[in-house]
Amino acid sequence: MDARIAIPLLALVVACAAVPPDAKAQTKLYAGGGASFPTGEFAEYSDTGWQVAGGVLFPLSDSGLALGVEAFYGSNGRKSDTTGITFDSPFGLVAILRYGLATSGSVEPYVSGGAGLHYMGTSGGDGTVEMEFGYQFGAGVGFDLAARTAVFVEGRYTANAELGYFGLIAGLAFTFGGN
Repeated sequence: MDARIAIPLLALVVACAAVPPDAKAQTKLYAGGGASFPTGEFAEYSDTGWQVAGGVLFPLSDSGLALGVEAFYGSNGRKSDTTGITFDSPFGLVAILRYGLATSGSVEPYVSGGAGLHYMGTSGGDGTVEMEFGYQFGAGVGFDLAARTAVFVEGRYTANAELGYFGLIAGLAFTFGGN
């Protein structure tokens, strides 16, 4: 792996792991998937696709603020006959800041944002992968299924200098530690 990629990734992972969880708060591990809808220039040549995402959130306080790291991967097919290229694969690793809005009961709305390394890979052609700094922001809601298990639904916008897309994902979250 190129040092220009490895060093920022390592720094991101170490920074997230160094955040001490609050004794009463709980660490969340989550994974989900859904649809991605290209926007802007990306929409001119790509169809609706799919995406998966997973990560871990470390609580910063009992107020609902958490810091974490997320990996995502997706695929969008081409609209037109583009010689030698069969699909685009946005993927990356980002630091996430999330704020859970206080509610009573088993429903937790939240907002989130993140920034990190975004890649765009292609199949066919020369098979190049381009790395860019990117960002994402979104909102969602989680619904408790059991004491430490929840389902969530989230809408998010993800972009870098080369592409942008709106994603709708659903998945499962598991909590660990705390009271």
